[in-house]
Amino acid sequence: MLVNGHELRAWASLAGADLAGATLSGLNLTRIDLEGAQLSGADLSGSDLTAATLRGAHLDNANLSGAILKAASLKSASLRGASLVGADLSDAHLCNSDCTGADFTNALLAEADLVSVDLTDADLTGADLRAALLADATLAGANLNGVLWDKETTWPESFTPPKSV
Repeated sequence: MLVNGHELRAWASLAGADLAGATLSGLNLTRIDLEGAQLSGADLSGSDLTAATLRGAHLDNANLSGAILKAASLKSASLRGASLVGADLSDAHLCNSDCTGADFTNALLAEADLVSVDLTDADLTGADLRAALLADATLAGANLNGVLWDKETTWPESFTPPKSV
């Protein structure tokens, strides 16, 4: 599939590509390299981004609802206002990412690396945080109603986690 002059397919290297606002829903983008790519406002809903590289990517206000991001690298990415409703981010690496105002409702974040992630005003209602690493994460104003977590979940120091469901 050709989008903005870039061929989108599994294993492709599109580091730094400008795909802002593109419709990329339901695609197999397994192991794609989108490091530093501009994907703000893009629709990636239902796409398979397993083990994709999205380090430093700009995903502000992107739709990633129902996307599969297992073991994906989103280190230092910007996901401000992004929708990740029902997304699978198990074992994903989001450390140092900006997820301010992002919607993670019912997302699977089991074993995800969320160290130093800014989750200010994010919605994590019903999210699965079992064994997730949240050390040094910013959770000011975050909605944690109905989250699932266990003894393996690492919370920020001095943070009192909500009751797990």
